Formats: sequence, C-alpha cells, structure tokens
Amino acid sequence: METFTKQQWMVLLTLGCCNFLAGAVYSLQAPFLPAEAEKKGTSTTFAGFVLGIYELTGFIACPLISGRVLRKLGAFKCFHIGILTTGTAILLFGFLNRVNNTTAFIVCALSLRVFEAAGASTTFVSSYGFLNVAFPNSLATAFAVMETMFAVGMAIGPPIGEVFYELAMGSENWSFTVPFLTMGLVLFATAILTSTILLRPMRHMEESKSEQLIPNDKAKVNCNTIENACARVDEIGNKKIPGFRNFIRIPSIFVFYITVMGASMCLGFTTCTLEPHIRQFNLAPLQTGGMFLIFGSFYAGTASIWGIICDKFKKPIFVAIFGCLLIILAFTFMGPCSLIPLVPSLQLTAISLAFFGLGIAAVYVSGFLLIVNEAKRNGFSDNGATSSCASALWLSAMHLGCFIGPIFAGYLFDNYGFGVESLFLIALFTFILILLIVVLSLVPQAHEIQVCIKPTVEEKTPLLIHLHDKNLTLK
Repeated sequence: METFTKQQWMVLLTLGCCNFLAGAVYSLQAPFLPAEAEKKGTSTTFAGFVLGIYELTGFIACPLISGRVLRKLGAFKCFHIGILTTGTAILLFGFLNRVNNTTAFIVCALSLRVFEAAGASTTFVSSYGFLNVAFPNSLATAFAVMETMFAVGMAIGPPIGEVFYELAMGSENWSFTVPFLTMGLVLFATAILTSTILLRPMRHMEESKSEQLIPNDKAKVNCNTIENACARVDEIGNKKIPGFRNFIRIPSIFVFYITVMGASMCLGFTTCTLEPHIRQFNLAPLQTGGMFLIFGSFYAGTASIWGIICDKFKKPIFVAIFGCLLIILAFTFMGPCSLIPLVPSLQLTAISLAFFGLGIAAVYVSGFLLIVNEAKRNGFSDNGATSSCASALWLSAMHLGCFIGPIFAGYLFDNYGFGVESLFLIALFTFILILLIVVLSLVPQAHEIQVCIKPTVEEKTPLLIHLHDKNLTLK
C-alpha cells in the first residue's frame, strides 16, 4: 500500500466524515418513527415500510444519477447537492410530529424518506468517484475506510438521537424535532465546509491525472468542469462511455453485482429475523443489542483490513471467494442449518455472527474493486466517471438486496423457521461461489488490479493538457 500524501489524507478524512454523517442519518429515524407513527394512527408496519423505502429509492436512483445527471453536473456539484438534499429532508422530518392528519403524515413521511435516500445516493455515487482520482493505487483501502465510517455512523446514530431527545424532553413538541433539526444543520455546515476543503485537492489531483490522457491532435473542447473535460477526452479517444447499462451487460460484472446483492440479502435476513431467533435464549434487552453489535463490530473493524489486503496482493476476487465461504460457514451454524443435527446455542450464534461480519466486509470491499477493475479491463477509462458508475452499480446491488432480503426472510421464518432460512442462504452463496470460480477460470485477468503507473517527465512533456478557468484546450 502506498503512503498517502497530505492532500490524500485531507480527501480521506473529509469524505470519511461525510460517510459517518450519512450512516448516522440513515439510522436516526429507527428509535423515534414507530412510536410517532402509532400516535398518528398508523401501524408499526407502516413505520417499517417508511424505513425500507430508502433501499428501494436507492436501487432506482443510483443508476439514474450515474448517467446523465453526473455527466451534466459533474461529481463535485452532485456531491454537495446530495448533502444539501439529505440535510433538508432530515431537518423537515423532525417536524412530522406537527402533522396531525394521518393521510398527510403518511405522505410526508414517505416523501421525505425518498428525498433523503435520493440525496444520499447522489452523495455516495459522486464521492466514490473522487476515490478513483485521489487513490488510484489504494482504491480498496480508501473504499474500505468509507464503509467503516458509514458503519460506525449507523451504529452511533440512534444513541446520538436519544441524547438530543433527552435534552429536549421538557417540551413535548421539540423532543422529537431536536435530533433531526440538529443533524440537518450539521449536514448544511458540512456542505459548506467540504465545498472549500475538497475543491483545491480534487482539482489538483484531476489536473495531475489528466496529464496521462493522450488526446487527438488539434482537438479543442469547451468545458466548464474538469469532470466534463475528462469525459469529453474519452469520447475523442473513442473510449467507451461509462454507464449502468454498459456495465451490467458485461457477464463478469453481472456476477459481481449478484455477489454484492446476495451479501445484502443476507444482511436483510439477519436484521429481520435474528431477534426472533435468539428470543429462545431469554436474553435481556441489553444482551440482545449486544448480539447485533457483534456483527457490526466485526464488519466495521475488518473492512479496512480487507481493503489493505486487496491493495497489497492485487487479488480481490480471492477475497470475495473467501468472504462467501465465511458467510456459508456463518449460516451453517447460526441457525443451525436444518440439515445439521445441532441444538441452537447462544455461543454458536455469537461466533457465527462474528464470521458473518467478516464475510460481509470481505464481499463488500472486494465487490466494489472487482466492478471497477473489470470495467477498466473492458475498455472503460481509468477516471472518476468510471468509478462513479461502478459505485452506482455497487450501491444499486446493495440497496436491492437490503430491500428484498427482509421480505423473503419474514416469509421463510414464519413458515419454515430459521433453520430452513439458513439453508436457503447457504444454497444462494454456494451458487454465487460457483459463479465466482467460473469467472476466475474463464477470465483470468479479472482477479488482477491494474496499477496506475505515473509517466516520466519525458513521457508527459509533449502530452500536456492546459487547463483554463472556462475552456479546456488540448494540444
């Protein structure tokens, strides 16, 4: 793994803080919405649907954002538009307790959650595009840090909300509002700060990277942003234009898409049915929360390690295969699987959750890197646009799995029990494991990471791209 420069550390810390806030916002509604929904005459089922609509919106929004929206506005503008949209939605969410009409409450809650998810998706897609520009040889490590920060924020979000709720307990109307109002204002401040912190290092890195492009002679392009300039250079050089459809049509990338979606399905299964499964052990509420914390701790604690391994050994597909094996092992003994004559035990479940956290982290980190690398191998340029589209594909798979996972989990658990549910997930990941081995056998280059080699001074001198404030002239 290469040593990070001062500018890289600045980008990493800034984007890491944004991902931390995104995770906190994502989980902030969970402790408060069900009780407020019951006060307005709706059910807990509706509250669950409001929370789940986030995943469906992300699945739909990510491919749309990675297309014309990102190419037209540029990653930098999309990043800040996403933060401001999320901040506005979460701030207004805090005033839902003042909506007394049941129908209006339902419409407002769903609409704000959709806008929140759309804003978050815009931020994620554009920010992951920055990573490819800022960390060309340490992409897996940087991505893993982002995932770690999101996981930490998701775990800390509800406790932070409870603290602000307690501080405002003197006023019934403001106790619900203050947590969301505070988080919305923090996001507004973040958008302002990141607009100044990220602008200089990202422009410098994009200018440095643009020097490696080889344009046609006497070509002139008028562009307002560096992102659009790089995309236009790709068109001049007859490069493939990154896009969701162009990516998903590549068989190996489709396999990686299914892999990430399957991991998210497992996450949805566990989130939905773990508590009913461990209810048989008669645990106290704090102990039940501790069981969920086991998975989260191993996921957040090892994501960065998997990223370093991917960057150091340049073999992300082997990390993905190992992650699949860990997930299969976890669900074999978590239930345990209906084919194994073992009695459910708390200790076995806890150990299985640890393996599950390790496996999910390995699949998530390697899955993103595999999609990016395979896109480059199939003729797409090594730039932020390709990375943004890859992140959109990865996020879409994750959102889809998290949306449909709880639906299947509830049906299988109610009708067949946790043992059969585990058997279904084992069969799913056995199939995914076979697909990954087939890709490794038929596409040997898919497991290798292409290293970005900086050109020498002699190589760069005749190919310089002169960047001006409003126009880009290629000589």
